Formats: sequence, C-alpha cells, structure tokens
Amino acid sequence: MSFTQRSRLSHLTAPSSERQNQELRVTDYSKQLRLPLSEHVADYSQRDLDATEGFLRYLLMLESEPSSSLAKQLIRDGIELPEPESLDDSAVSQKLDEVIQGLVKLHTYLIHTDHLSDRELYEHLWWEALNEPEYEFDDGMGQYQTTIDLVGDGSESSTEIYHRYYADELDRDWWLSENPDGYLPDMEPAPYDRDRHLPRPAF
Repeated sequence: MSFTQRSRLSHLTAPSSERQNQELRVTDYSKQLRLPLSEHVADYSQRDLDATEGFLRYLLMLESEPSSSLAKQLIRDGIELPEPESLDDSAVSQKLDEVIQGLVKLHTYLIHTDHLSDRELYEHLWWEALNEPEYEFDDGMGQYQTTIDLVGDGSESSTEIYHRYYADELDRDWWLSENPDGYLPDMEPAPYDRDRHLPRPAF
C-alpha cells in the first residue's frame, strides 16, 4: 500500500475580456459549495479573481467523489501500461522510467522507493497506486502536487520498512518512546539507490 499527500497553490491570470463571465462563474461556484464560504468569496475575488475561480473549482471537485485514476490519466497522455509479467527486466526499467516522467507531468512524485527493485515498484504502481480513485486536476486550479509515499500507509509492514531503511535515530527514538513494546528492526542500507535520482516537487 502507498499513501498519497496533496497540496496546492493558486496564482494564475485570466484575460481581462473574460472578467464579467468569470465573475458570474465565481458567483455560481460559490453558491454550489456546501462549505459556507460565500461571504468571503466576494472580498477575495476583488483581489485575485483568477485564484478565486480556480480555488472554488478545486473545492467543488473535492466535494465530489473522485472519478479518475492516475492510470487513466497516464493512458490518456499516451503512456501504455502493460502488465508487469509481459515485460522482461530491461523493459520493466524502461517502462518504470516512462511512468515516473509521466507522473511528473501530472505533478505526482514518488518517495521512499529504495527498498523496491524496478520490477517490484512497477508491480506496486500497476496493481495498486495507479488504480486508486483520484481526482483529475487542471492547471486552471493553480499549482498542485501529489506525493505517493511507498511506506506511508501506516501498516505494520510499512512502518517496519521505514524504520529499517529510511528513519534516522531521532525518528526511531521517538517511535520507540511512543511504542515501548513495538518491534524496531536494525537499521540497514536500502538495497537500491533510486530516491536521490527521482524528480522532486517544486514546493
């Protein structure tokens, strides 16, 4: 299992010719929201109408159920996702690199992957992470990013892997103080060296 974290910023500029239509859209979006934000929207839109519209569309999307997945978005962008079993080791590595670059275009980044081989990582993405329900963002919503943490799901096995390969002494000491009866594995070098070469998010 993996854990996904998401963050965003907004700062886009719309053509002045659309100002009136944009104001109408912002009013409509604010009325659709279940969150009680309407009284604040008018104030904020006077300062940055573009950011307001993008943020409201972002909130409206989050109030609905996700209808896409990263796999669907990668395929839409022209990246084929063959079954892992159909690829030899060399082809798996090439496909994994293509997928990682495709995810970057979707503002999605991987962390804590050094305990997995290329095949194991591709299999995890193919069977799990890429097929989880996901929202489909667009650039009109501003800057955003998604982080897929390969040991961030909170499971016992992920916690053990994190403490074995990724945690520092402070992390381990804190965890042991919170879980005095918990199992803390010995620290070991990760078997693979991928994380430091992976694309990094801008913020």
